Amino acid sequence: YEHYRQLRSERNLTFRLNQIPEASEVLQQKQLFAYRFRRGRYMLKTYLESGPRWLRGVWVEKPNNVDRGEGITFLRAPRRWARPGHLLQRYLEHPWLIDGKKTEARVIARINDDGSALVYPEGLVRVAHLPYTLADLDPLIHNANLAFQQRMGIEVVEQHLLTERAPFPGLIDQMVAIVRDTVSVLSRKERFRGTGDFEVMGYDFVVSRRGRPYLLEANRCPGLYLDQGVAERFYRGMIQALYHEL
Repeated sequence: YEHYRQLRSERNLTFRLNQIPEASEVLQQKQLFAYRFRRGRYMLKTYLESGPRWLRGVWVEKPNNVDRGEGITFLRAPRRWARPGHLLQRYLEHPWLIDGKKTEARVIARINDDGSALVYPEGLVRVAHLPYTLADLDPLIHNANLAFQQRMGIEVVEQHLLTERAPFPGLIDQMVAIVRDTVSVLSRKERFRGTGDFEVMGYDFVVSRRGRPYLLEANRCPGLYLDQGVAERFYRGMIQALYHEL
């Protein structure tokens, strides 16, 4: 980033960079993200590296700087949990299901270096491979991440457009508001330089069975899958909406 930024300045070039490291660093790193937003109304209870002596229910353990659904473990009533470089997040035990399977949704935003955010008003819903139950903590039941399922040998991951399948009016508007709120927090922390650059971020949500969205994490490298049916429609629409004037 610094190399291209310097090159642009020295040669009076006008290109814009798809990177705002000062801002996206906070969003990308799971522990920084959780620390910044864990007290917000839209995040599930989260502990960083250690927790109370005993916790009830099901929890999700995540490594801090690993993406693509790697290293995620589901724990039942963990005791004396402590693991450096990881966080522990409350699991939503009553998620929105499609045909009896757990769902997660991704929304994509373009964060501009003036502190504003342009959010694509559509979501991509990914569906877990096996029917939902809390009696079994098999990741194929609870982890709807695309890359994870592909690593597990699932050739076709079930996906849908949020506006076509979600029975909850106003759900996408709630997600857009949450994304913009995270950016406003960054803006107040003076993490933007006003260079005209931008960064495209993928925000992942889990939705309750009553239609309330909870923010899980953000990813500054949301993949563009242009050859997978519903995903192609989603990402082509996103490119048109977020990049059309660049």
